Amino acid sequence: MGWYVGLNPESASKAFAKTSFLIYDIVVAVICAFAVLVALALVMPWGRRLPRWLVGFFAWTGTGLLAVRSVASVIQAVYFIATGQFPLEIQAVWEPWFYLGAILFAVSTWRFWRASSR
Repeated sequence: MGWYVGLNPESASKAFAKTSFLIYDIVVAVICAFAVLVALALVMPWGRRLPRWLVGFFAWTGTGLLAVRSVASVIQAVYFIATGQFPLEIQAVWEPWFYLGAILFAVSTWRFWRASSR
């Protein structure tokens, strides 16, 4: 759209000029939009009308992906600290959102699964 929120405009314009990176970002954006629907299905009344196994499958998959991403981030941070290359500005802005997302998605999924099994 011509602007890069939270990104360095110069390096972002170079990255988005690559077709493969642009396609990757579009796929990630679609996955994120779908994840919003899954998260809403976990807490909204209309989510109970959907097949329990289907909502559960997508919710547990999302929880697993966020958890794997968070664990990988911690491992990477430990590596960067050990080698003296820790990029604090990047880690401080984006990484806590993955940790929080993993925790909240896991709690919502667990509560949905527990409530719908009764």
